[in-house]
Amino acid sequence: MIGSYEISIDYELLFNIAKSREFKNFVVRDNSLVYQGTIAQVVTPIQSQDDFKLLEESYKFSGLLQRECLIVKVVCETGDIFSSNIIKGKKNSVSSYKEVKTLIDELSLKAKSLGHTVLEVELLHTHLTRQFVLISKEDEIDKISINPLSDSDIDLLLRLRQYIKARISIRALTKDGICFSASA
Repeated sequence: MIGSYEISIDYELLFNIAKSREFKNFVVRDNSLVYQGTIAQVVTPIQSQDDFKLLEESYKFSGLLQRECLIVKVVCETGDIFSSNIIKGKKNSVSSYKEVKTLIDELSLKAKSLGHTVLEVELLHTHLTRQFVLISKEDEIDKISINPLSDSDIDLLLRLRQYIKARISIRALTKDGICFSASA
């Protein structure tokens, strides 16, 4: 028998863990994977090319430079999307409330000046911490190490919600191809 070991996490593994009902933090609702943290977070595989580009920017030069990155998007009733440039942060943080609020204001003003109505504000950012499942020497799941939306992310969402009339969502993209999202 070997000692404990780690396996990488992917969406399918998390979905199967949730279906097993062995861990309270993961559930399947209406065929969707949900992480029950401070607030419920929908968990999906990353599929958008924009999401993959943001991840690439976070891991420059084959991972030599690692930093969280952020994009703010304003989605209008016409389907038009106004996006910020990629904001490059540090290893464990990317931006402040003030900077994000300013970006939202600028993008919303641009949309409104063209006669559009803002329906949604999206905050997309990356999380760099490695995710894994620790398997004990008895072949039991000992620990699940994931990187969902942090308390700071949720706080930012709720603070922005107080002044934004449109729907607002925040998504955390992980290197493992998993997206954690919440909205208010």
